[in-house]
Amino acid sequence: MLMTNRDALSLHSGRVMSSQCKFHQALETEQRAKLNFWEEDIPPIKGIRLTMANPQGTGTPEVAFSWHATLEQDSQSLDQRLKMLGWMAKFKNCSG
Repeated sequence: MLMTNRDALSLHSGRVMSSQCKFHQALETEQRAKLNFWEEDIPPIKGIRLTMANPQGTGTPEVAFSWHATLEQDSQSLDQRLKMLGWMAKFKNCSG
């Protein structure tokens, strides 16, 4: 099932909806559904890093904590607005 609560114009001109990183399990789901249109065009993400600033700091942000890790399986990142627009166009072209 493919659905979104936004129309094409809202997706195209709207704000980023969430984190853009898709991890292995989500990418496999897209592959099985044959919705992985951009798979060959997007470089793999091999690791992840998070750094958070101390909210009480003043001036130059002070790091509250930071970590990084290598991912066991590649991830990818593509703006979901573009992904949804592509899926919607494909659905429409298939008489959806």
